[in-house]
Amino acid sequence: MAASGIRRQSSLSVTRTFRLTLKSLRQRLSRSLVTLMIISVAVAFLMNTVTESLIKGRLAEVTARRTTHARLARTWMVRLTTAGTDTEILRHIASADPADSWVAESQAMGELDDPSMEQYRERAVVAVRFLDWFAGIDSGQRRRLVQSAEDIAVFDWLDREENWNRFVRRLGAMRSTRPPMAVDRLGLLVEQWPQIKRKTQSIRVGRERAISILSDSLGDRRPVHALAEVQEDFGDKIRELGFLIDASTAAHVAAQARVLVRMDRVEQMLNTPSVRRAVAAHTDRLPQEIDHGVLWRLLSDRGQAGWFLSMLHDRGLAPAGLDAGQILEISAARREEAVLTNAAQAGLWGGQAIPNRRMGWLVGVSMIVCGVGIANAMLMSVTQRLREIATLKCLGALDAFVGLMFIFEACLLGIVGGFAGALLGLTIGAGRMAVQFRGAILGAWPWGELLAAVLAALVIGPLLAGVATIFPALKAARMSPVEAVRIE
Repeated sequence: MAASGIRRQSSLSVTRTFRLTLKSLRQRLSRSLVTLMIISVAVAFLMNTVTESLIKGRLAEVTARRTTHARLARTWMVRLTTAGTDTEILRHIASADPADSWVAESQAMGELDDPSMEQYRERAVVAVRFLDWFAGIDSGQRRRLVQSAEDIAVFDWLDREENWNRFVRRLGAMRSTRPPMAVDRLGLLVEQWPQIKRKTQSIRVGRERAISILSDSLGDRRPVHALAEVQEDFGDKIRELGFLIDASTAAHVAAQARVLVRMDRVEQMLNTPSVRRAVAAHTDRLPQEIDHGVLWRLLSDRGQAGWFLSMLHDRGLAPAGLDAGQILEISAARREEAVLTNAAQAGLWGGQAIPNRRMGWLVGVSMIVCGVGIANAMLMSVTQRLREIATLKCLGALDAFVGLMFIFEACLLGIVGGFAGALLGLTIGAGRMAVQFRGAILGAWPWGELLAAVLAALVIGPLLAGVATIFPALKAARMSPVEAVRIE
């Protein structure tokens, strides 16, 4: 009967619990700042990793396009003077876009019809995948599998039955080495290799024939000088030989070739001792310290370019038709090429800087670190607030209220820490990329992807904080008042 007079314990609403959590955070501002810093650092680590990956990925794409465009004239100089090895031709066919003029050009020079070329390209893709695999495995394992054969000679070696049987037997005994495709696929490729090899050689021979005829027609004339006139008779000449160059590409090639010709004329001036001594005296250096890099750094300024031309005029060495504006244009082209070269040396040119799989691992590890850091911070908060938990329990607080209060607190800190960490990580990541790649980064910022990453960090911050706080919240909620006071 006495028990029937006891009123049922009342519970607080979610809104009231949220207000009490805010009040608790204000009262414990110093301790909350420690937790906030841990969350911010964890999210900043995650954001920094993602920021660098996004910027490097975009830089890889932009650098490849800019490099291809900036080096059109140099590319055509190589194209008109070098046929390439069988391996280079095979790799180029495998990696090039089917619409690339080089592919159509090679098809015509190799006298291949459309079905044969398509079949050849498909087989080249498979061949290159196996070539990359052979090149990537340990040298000792490669010797056990194919002895001393390297590059496309591997397929010649495997084309002998006894060698193939030995390869299959030894590969089966290797547990740590697996080919990119089934062994049967490699076997089919080896059977097809004589045909692939003949087509590769026919392309190379066709290109060598065209290059030989072109070389005879040029005589002592350098290809770069001829390319400056590619929009004129020279363009018609190379088209007759089978080289495919459209009007738009020819215009870009001619413009770049003219810049290269002027660049060569200016650099040749340093071969004159009096010019070298004058530049050395003007830059307060020794004559032997003057090279092309020093010269072009000097000529990047309009005033210095004017001085250089005036000095050449005084010696009667000034190239005809060259003015200060053209020198500045050449200097700018050299700077852009240097920037692209630095980006290429950093591993950005021609592909993704960080593979998607590696980026996924980095993000995953970052999130684990973030979660562990938040869980550790909230466990520390529980330990520091044992007396508060005991007092709330004695006043009638339910387990759900105590647990919800800790989760609300973590989510609030996660929102603020996520925002601060996102900005910090973005600033650090972008700053490091700007310092590392300098001018190459201009025009290559992935604004949309970075904004999405910041928004994701704002969501991930409270989400991770809430999930990571489940265990500390349960620990606090299930703690009895007597236990809390005894520990305290």
